[in-house]
Amino acid sequence: MQYVQYVQYQTDLLSTNISQLDPAFRDMVKLNGWKLCPKCGAGIEKIQDCGHMTCIICRFEFCYRCGADWRPTRTCNCDLWSLEDLDQIT
Repeated sequence: MQYVQYVQYQTDLLSTNISQLDPAFRDMVKLNGWKLCPKCGAGIEKIQDCGHMTCIICRFEFCYRCGADWRPTRTCNCDLWSLEDLDQIT
């Protein structure tokens, strides 16, 4: 899948129900180890920092590890920092 297709999928999310996402988009996200926003289905890639994510499409705040809602209060018990993240700091 090409970058242009990825951008088009992300743009289409503004008017698409998450249950109607193209299976090829879901496969691409899984293949790259990314996650889907639990609210709108946008592809999210965590590059650094803790697991608190804010979707750039719908602004939904969630835990990258488990997908739990972050606002108004965090509802998961996941570690904020993975061991991989901590290794990069030292």
